[in-house]
Amino acid sequence: MIKVKSRFITICLFLFMVTSAMVAQKQDVSTIEKWAQGVKAKSNGKTINLLFASHPSTEAIQKMTDEFTKLTGIKTNWKIITDGTIKNVELLESTSKSGKFDVYMVDGFSIADFYNKKFIIDLSPYLQDPYLTPSWFDYEDILAGYREGISMVGKNPVTIPIAGESRFIAYRTDLFKKYDKKPPTTMDEFLELAKFFNGKEPGIYGVAMRAASGRMCGTAWMSIAYSFTDDPIVDHITLKPSFNTPGALASVKFYVDLMRQGPPDISTYTHEEAAAAFMQGKVAMWLDATALVSWMQDKNKCLVWDKIGYAPPPDGPAGSAAAIAGWGMGIPSDAKNKEEAWDFIVYMCSRAKMKEYILNGGVATRASAYLDKELAARNPSYPAELATLDKAAKLSARGVKYISPTPYILDLMGICGTYINKAIIGDITPEQACIQGQKELEDFLRDKGAL
Repeated sequence: MIKVKSRFITICLFLFMVTSAMVAQKQDVSTIEKWAQGVKAKSNGKTINLLFASHPSTEAIQKMTDEFTKLTGIKTNWKIITDGTIKNVELLESTSKSGKFDVYMVDGFSIADFYNKKFIIDLSPYLQDPYLTPSWFDYEDILAGYREGISMVGKNPVTIPIAGESRFIAYRTDLFKKYDKKPPTTMDEFLELAKFFNGKEPGIYGVAMRAASGRMCGTAWMSIAYSFTDDPIVDHITLKPSFNTPGALASVKFYVDLMRQGPPDISTYTHEEAAAAFMQGKVAMWLDATALVSWMQDKNKCLVWDKIGYAPPPDGPAGSAAAIAGWGMGIPSDAKNKEEAWDFIVYMCSRAKMKEYILNGGVATRASAYLDKELAARNPSYPAELATLDKAAKLSARGVKYISPTPYILDLMGICGTYINKAIIGDITPEQACIQGQKELEDFLRDKGAL
């Protein structure tokens, strides 16, 4: 009996010592290296499966995975597909509860749909645990526009931003200097400049933007629409279609007129054709994603790389506004390795690794990135990007989210873009586009049981 008690006491002391050692180790996460030691001990060399879109941020993260695996022991298995198809693949995997993937790369326009369907989890418990999310991660350093605009549903953080973008203007400084012009500060000035430069010189057009039928046209129009109204597609409070309201119609008329100052085939342009037209020196101005600046600064891609200025989007009748879009990392509800997935997200999205990520070609989402002198020297668009994000914040101050919380926002945007494209081509008038588009929006939402 005494021997049994002695053995029991010995076992208890051993377990206590092991537990104490584990707690002590768990508590020391003050550096990436010390945190990684704990991760390595508990992960036991697991492999996590990642489903990502083809994107500069994905390429930047992949360059950092060898070091991550060396430090944590967690291996990575990647599946990369086009950004145009990733949502459908993720929906298919989550609907079937395949459990194949541990991390999703999620478009900010998809988070409401994914979270409402319980396909991705609320990350609050992970963010609130100081051992799972050490101080060097620094969640508050992520720009509020991106935290709230592309990663939260209500007050629930469901992804961590990895590639934030807005929409701003790039313009030909040589042409503007030659004709003594300044970048536009109002939408009226923007249109006036587009008309001025359109045909001013042989082979030069006023502006290039996305305008291809459907979502491409819809997203480009949206990037200027909030300067005309709080409710371009749906009412921001009731979520009922508002495409035929006076403000929405005014924005459509403006956008259609603006597109007619571009190249003759602009109605077929995606972001690639619009950027190419500007980089080939064919247009005086371009309004599109801040994330595409790396193309503009590439001497091998852009013929006018050293003749480019950047400016925030102009104000309109409704005031200041700017787009908020981008990508984040989320954890599927059926993921088999949720904690290891979070370890990957913490490492890759942390403030501590932010500079390395951006130097690898990643897209900034953190305030500290814009304050870093080396990064700012490499990217001349940073001041205009910050001014653009300030305008996005002013839209939020109006009580409006750029990405409407309706789970059908991509479908609705595509419907609007289809009718606006018809107006650009001249098949219908802007008034007819809004009337016909409004009816289809209502029919779509009624069919979904949302109206």
